[in-house]
Amino acid sequence: MKEFVPSGYPMKKTLLFFAGFFLLTWAVSAQTTGPFVVADNGNRLSSCADTLITLDYIYNKLAIHDLDDPNDNVSKYRILRLNGSVITEDVLTTFKYSDYSAVFIHKTEVPFSNGHAGVQVFLNIVTPPTSLFTADTLKYTVEKQSTINYVEDFFAHINIWSSGLDNVLLQDRLLFTDLEEGIERPISAVPDWSIRGEGEYRMRYAVAVCSPTDLFWDTMYVKVSETLCNSIKIKNAAPVCRDEVYDITPYVYVNNHVATPEELNDMTFRDRSLFGSQPPGTVIPDPTAINIASMYDPSTNYPIIDIAYQPNVTIGTCGTYNYFITTKVPTTISVSPTVITQDNYGNSLNFNLGGEFYGINDEFNKNTLKSMYIDNYNVFAGTVLDFYTDAALQNVVTGDNLVPGTYYVTATNSTCSNDLTKFTIDVKNRDFNIVWQGAQNIGTGYYDFFAPDYPGATYTWFVWGGSIVNGLNTKEIRVYYSENAAQHVSVYCKITLPAGRTTADGVMASALYLSATGEDGAMEVWEPQEVVTSVDEPVNLTGAVAYPNPAENTFMISGEGDFELSVYNTLGQLVFENKTYSANTPITIQSKGVHVVRLSQNNKSQTLKVVLK
Repeated sequence: MKEFVPSGYPMKKTLLFFAGFFLLTWAVSAQTTGPFVVADNGNRLSSCADTLITLDYIYNKLAIHDLDDPNDNVSKYRILRLNGSVITEDVLTTFKYSDYSAVFIHKTEVPFSNGHAGVQVFLNIVTPPTSLFTADTLKYTVEKQSTINYVEDFFAHINIWSSGLDNVLLQDRLLFTDLEEGIERPISAVPDWSIRGEGEYRMRYAVAVCSPTDLFWDTMYVKVSETLCNSIKIKNAAPVCRDEVYDITPYVYVNNHVATPEELNDMTFRDRSLFGSQPPGTVIPDPTAINIASMYDPSTNYPIIDIAYQPNVTIGTCGTYNYFITTKVPTTISVSPTVITQDNYGNSLNFNLGGEFYGINDEFNKNTLKSMYIDNYNVFAGTVLDFYTDAALQNVVTGDNLVPGTYYVTATNSTCSNDLTKFTIDVKNRDFNIVWQGAQNIGTGYYDFFAPDYPGATYTWFVWGGSIVNGLNTKEIRVYYSENAAQHVSVYCKITLPAGRTTADGVMASALYLSATGEDGAMEVWEPQEVVTSVDEPVNLTGAVAYPNPAENTFMISGEGDFELSVYNTLGQLVFENKTYSANTPITIQSKGVHVVRLSQNNKSQTLKVVLK
């Protein structure tokens, strides 16, 4: 989904917005030693009419006040003209929205050298939209009783327009109706709103224009029809040993029902594995007794079958169904360190046991691999990972932790007599790395934030959605923010490390942020978490799934509400970040390979893995 500047914000005002951001940065860059002026209701005024503006209106509308002056009132302020980001001495009284892009509300008794002498206010004349969708109807064709996920196309044809006056979350302003049912609900109340089979569906979208209750609506339809092709799938299949003889037929489904004997008789099963003992495409004569050992080189390849269904073959335009058989011992495809397979529910699983992993404070817990690749998927129950310091597998690693270095890992399963796979991992050290984390604004007030203590380090803090009132250059800061000014507060701390630390550039980006109010009224703070690339952490968030996966360049995270989201490549480099990511919004990344997506929401965290082809 492309980001754009709404029509109500011309380029000149956009540039001044960034100038204002630097002005804000300057305003919080000095230690507070006196008056501190804030705007509790934010610093932006919008109007559909080019009306007159007065100091009284701005002061009361934005709830401007001095944190240190209990007797503060509008008579202590004046409006100053801005020349770009420069505050002039020109005093303004009454003016129109069209006269200025931004003004500065200054407390007259506070010198500019204080750094908190006032607030910058941005002005905007709203140009109402004429449409919110770029297509009238999205049309799809699927196999019998199959579904399509149209979320990527949907967001590619929507204009996320905003006047800044919306007081309802986007997911509650997007309404879904199955026209056969006739019930309209926000997508937040329909978890599978974008995954649909044959039918006709209506999407409506509302934005506030001139006031929070002045809504503009637009509509787009989604039509899904079925082809004559029958849907063939394998579901609920159990994992196998590599030397097993396997009956696949109980798990074959036709149009979402278990295949009947007659339907199975109309199917041709082929071995599509690469480098197996049989040429690719060899017919499997008896699907009730598939010889897994004959399908691939046990050290390098995954067994693959495809199924051709005679009624589909007769139609001529229907494809065959491919299935990666799940083995109890994870393995790799010879041409790639990534294995794409399926669990026993038919969901795709992506594995990358080899490669680089990051520990913290010079230690990496070796049980991490087991918990992420084995324990988290019951299809691998009984699989064991052993660690060695040499390729000959002679020097076994005892204890739970690995220091930085190269290790050789074997995967075995006691129920599979001949299965063994060897992986090579490179453990590197990494300090805390939590960038631009945010927390939901839980009320107007003062809150403390803490960074890790590194003797001799220097700390540089930035806050979005609030103001630093003291502790700027220390490891502890106090922040003021208003529940009306922003829905979230985000805190970022760049820590420049003293000599002797092991990071490449001597700098790490970290943050600790407010999460909730404790039972005793004290504020709880989230501790920094270890960043582990190439592995999945235990799932804690309901409904958060990356799809499509694998993807070309664009994927989404399902679920409900907003997430704090970061995407890392296999080198542990941050390639994408959005601290207020809305579920089911497309994410586009140009780099290829396995990527780790870190999510947090409501004091819970989760890591997903996405393969970009």
